[in-house]
Amino acid sequence: MFYLVAVGPVANALGEEARRGIERRFRDLVQLSIVTLLVTGAIITFDRLQLEPGPAYAITLGIKVALAIWMFLLAQDLANRGRRRLIERRLGAAAAPHRKGVPGWLILALGMAVLLLSDVLKTIGPA
Repeated sequence: MFYLVAVGPVANALGEEARRGIERRFRDLVQLSIVTLLVTGAIITFDRLQLEPGPAYAITLGIKVALAIWMFLLAQDLANRGRRRLIERRLGAAAAPHRKGVPGWLILALGMAVLLLSDVLKTIGPA
């Protein structure tokens, strides 16, 4: 959202070379944020599981982790769309592997579900 609202319009106004540099740095920041979320999530998961929270918590946590992994994989696929388009332009559409892209609304819906499950875990989890 931040990129679409704030960074993108400014980057487009600066020119092609500046836009590519900004996109590269923003992509690095997003990748670092994803790694940070995964690492801190793993730490919190192991910390909470040591308190033996019960089966409802464990099942909900498993669903949340599965949805989060699915969301990150779909987001990575969405990011690779641009690379596939570049390959298609350089090699031709017949030489590049043809795959239909992931709808962005699905990634957004999965993110909302993960946030909702985080709130549910706070409610049913150990003190």
